[in-house]
Amino acid sequence: LKPVDLTPYQAEEFFGMRYAREALDLDPAFQPAQVVMMNLMLERHYRPQLDQILVKPVPPKMLQLLTSLDTDLMIRVLERALEERQLPVALPIIQALGERGEFRAARPSAAGQQRGIVKALYYPDRRVQFAAFKAMLRMPKTTTPAVAADRVVDLARRFLASDLTASKALLVYPPLGQEPDIRKIIKDLGYDAITARKTHEAVELGKKTADFDLLVLHRGAPEVDFPFVLAQLRQHYDLAGIPMVIVVSKERERIVQKQVGKDPGVLIITEDRFVPGDELKNLIESHVKRMHIARLTPEERKMFAQFSMDTLWRMGRGDIEGYSVVPAIDVIVAQLESKDYVLEAIEI
Repeated sequence: LKPVDLTPYQAEEFFGMRYAREALDLDPAFQPAQVVMMNLMLERHYRPQLDQILVKPVPPKMLQLLTSLDTDLMIRVLERALEERQLPVALPIIQALGERGEFRAARPSAAGQQRGIVKALYYPDRRVQFAAFKAMLRMPKTTTPAVAADRVVDLARRFLASDLTASKALLVYPPLGQEPDIRKIIKDLGYDAITARKTHEAVELGKKTADFDLLVLHRGAPEVDFPFVLAQLRQHYDLAGIPMVIVVSKERERIVQKQVGKDPGVLIITEDRFVPGDELKNLIESHVKRMHIARLTPEERKMFAQFSMDTLWRMGRGDIEGYSVVPAIDVIVAQLESKDYVLEAIEI
């Protein structure tokens, strides 16, 4: 026998499929095995085309399969996918639950906790948020919690306020006098830098738009406040899913590593390595890919904005009941200067 090298994903797929099949042979209704099979099937099918899931219609056979599954099974698959950050699994499940108008997926758990599609509205990933936003609009209005209705409008506002043309990085606490040089480095990485000099400014910018593909926390952050700053940026649902790079001095690298712990969304780079060049580009690209699998495409950004404008327009006309566009009025007014959405903004 010859040893075979497998990646962790390949090993999980091989052994997961094997034991799930054996379990289902013994008991076809054994739900834990059904969950494993669904996760592995969807992961294998959708991972190579993650940036196309929301843009293209669900293939008829896949849609037929997903819309015929037991609701409790689908919710369990979704919960596991969100917990383990399996975006290729979560997105088609949310779409299918929306197609069915499955109100049970929008209800809280028996303990009163958010789950299913409502939980996905607050999930720290823009694709998941958008899929849940669309799915919630298909739910009977009598089953839509007020918190979900408010979040739907908030997401429409954020997606509409986003820049469709460029990838952006949120630069937090640049050291005094070094901001121009740091912005050039970030530009070299392929991002336009937007600066926040305080933690609350960074949080407000993250809540304002869905623009950011990268968050750079530089060493200008006060050392004594660093744990608080890190917690604020990693715990807010509109910022937590953004790949973060923390730039530190060599002396503080080990301390910061302990404070960050095992957060896979954070990459720590010493200041001497945060310089223009292929090494830094490769590090950042690998980190972003590990978090997002695929960056948002211009086509996705445009679709998010167009659907958000159309939704706010329909809400303003009363075609979609149970929602108030008042929290988004500032972004709607801003569209009066847009050649794409000025007519819809006027009608609202």
